[in-house]
Amino acid sequence: MKIAFLIFPDIKLLDLLLAAEPLQQLHTLGLAPRNLQVDYVSENALPAGLEAALTASLIKAKISAPLTEYDVVVLAGKQTPALKTWINTMHLEAVLLSCANRAETFFLSLKLCELAAGKEARHKVAEALGLPDEIIDGKVLTLREASLSRKTKETSINLSLNLDGTGKHKISTGIPFFDHMLSQIAVHGMFDLIIQAKGDLEIDPHHTIEDVGLALGKAFDQALGDRKGLVRMANACVPMDESLAQVSLDFSGRPYTVVDAVWNDIKVGDLPVTLITHFLESFAVQAHCNLSVRLITGGDDHHRAEAIFKAFARALDAATQLDPRRMGAVPSSKGVL
Repeated sequence: MKIAFLIFPDIKLLDLLLAAEPLQQLHTLGLAPRNLQVDYVSENALPAGLEAALTASLIKAKISAPLTEYDVVVLAGKQTPALKTWINTMHLEAVLLSCANRAETFFLSLKLCELAAGKEARHKVAEALGLPDEIIDGKVLTLREASLSRKTKETSINLSLNLDGTGKHKISTGIPFFDHMLSQIAVHGMFDLIIQAKGDLEIDPHHTIEDVGLALGKAFDQALGDRKGLVRMANACVPMDESLAQVSLDFSGRPYTVVDAVWNDIKVGDLPVTLITHFLESFAVQAHCNLSVRLITGGDDHHRAEAIFKAFARALDAATQLDPRRMGAVPSSKGVL
């Protein structure tokens, strides 16, 4: 069996590495049959930067304008008109595996392991990667997601998070301004986020805001897994009209929070401003991260709060990205987080 992974100038390297990893693991485990050949092919010479990134990931691209020699062609990304012309050079009996969704691409690559070396090999590869080897209940599992429930005598919270999302969100905490701020995390962090929270608001919002922070932090911790390949540290500075906020964070494994913000009033909307700091502290405890928040300039309290949450979202997005140069390695000089 001859398999080609297509490489093109605007390919996302993470998509390619994710699609290729199961077959690479098949070789590592000594399970690949002798007749299995896996090539990374480009129609033309690649940009120097992409070539260097591929080399750093131990991938050598092969120039192969026609694809007639391959039994399976894998496209980790969206099919464009230019790629379609190239793909049309496949022979009629060849199979094209094309999917823009990272999780689907990964599971298709696991299926390739099964086609090449049998179902047992597929199971062993999935086990070695620490990932499920099936699509459960017809639902494609993304590789970096978490779902959890937190129930106490004071609150009941159901939450799901997908780090590799599109910003889709459905949030209800019974505190409208807090919902508005949480939606900033989803939209500007490009996370898919569902939060359904019910708390003892007849007393005050404290327990609800604290427990949502704890649950959201725990979800990030779970979705990040062993944190191999993680960018880990990030900084974002975001203006909101006359206000400017800076958020720096480090998924270091050590929880610590510093918030430097001054407010005009005791509440913004229906959210007590002291609970913004408490939410961030609660998040950091469960996410095991260092979190530094600084309100550089401020005017209207709504703008101050929104600048902070937008900067928080952008920093989260940057820090939770995967660095293809670190795939399989924990980003720490100690070797562990």
